[in-house]
Amino acid sequence: MDRKRTCAAHKLRPARQGGRLVRHSLAYTRINRQRPCWTLDIHFIHVRSKHENALPLIVTHGWPGSIIEQMKIIDPLTNPTAHDRTAAEAFHLVIPSLPGYGFSEKPAAPGWNPVSIAKAWATLMQRLGYTKYVAQGGDWGNAISEVMALQQPPGLLGIHTNMAATVPLPQRRRLDHGKLQSRSNVTEYIS
Repeated sequence: MDRKRTCAAHKLRPARQGGRLVRHSLAYTRINRQRPCWTLDIHFIHVRSKHENALPLIVTHGWPGSIIEQMKIIDPLTNPTAHDRTAAEAFHLVIPSLPGYGFSEKPAAPGWNPVSIAKAWATLMQRLGYTKYVAQGGDWGNAISEVMALQQPPGLLGIHTNMAATVPLPQRRRLDHGKLQSRSNVTEYIS
């Protein structure tokens, strides 16, 4: 497959979902983390809603999952009026594959973690031209979405996660005593 090095989309070969043929845009973007060994091609599906005022939403899968788990949400979220919902409930979807998963490139060196991936997702949304968006994730996607909230990238309005996270007792005690008060300290702790 010819990998595009920009956000320009090309067609993924047709796939079957529930016995019917579906097509979604397949795209890549090159993310450079200031070190050559941390430069990766990130694969993502980008589906724009036909509804003009749809809210952009980046959805991150978990481990050992993939974007395949998200296929069933594409039509209900991008075309809510076909599912007894209103146009006000529409989303433009961005569904990236985690580094090393699906068609995303495998990192050549350590360093890709929830903190670096959250920064990469903010870069991706910026490159797609979204000035306001929300994020959702479960499992590893939960960690990435939570870090995005801590990093507060420009344009991120809020997050939704579907996995309850817990903090180990020693760190919770430090939090209770104010030792991890700042967002930067928390971000450093989880990286």
